[in-house]
Amino acid sequence: MKAFHPLPLKSRTATRGEVVVVVVEVVRVVVEVVILVVVVIVVVIAAIAVVVRVVVVVVVKVIVIIVVVGSTNCSSSSRRGSKSCSSGSYSSSSSSSSSSSSISSYSINSIKE
Repeated sequence: MKAFHPLPLKSRTATRGEVVVVVVEVVRVVVEVVILVVVVIVVVIAAIAVVVRVVVVVVVKVIVIIVVVGSTNCSSSSRRGSKSCSSGSYSSSSSSSSSSSSISSYSINSIKE
């Protein structure tokens, strides 16, 4: 019994149509790979740009905070929580104090009535 052989036993040359089909398929695959590589490069560049932008924004904010805090002259007074700051020609003062609530005898008497 003869074994089945998928290829023809005698050699033959490819026709012009078969060569064109193979060349078209190869060109199509190459174009798809090039497009994929370009898309990946664009995405990587965009990601790097976003990271660089975030880093620049954070660095600028830190520098601004350091400059503002470094140029601000604050003096604390003897009162608890009182602070006076001046930065250039602008000055501001803030104070925080703790207060305790007390109930007077008048309000206790008015509650009982």
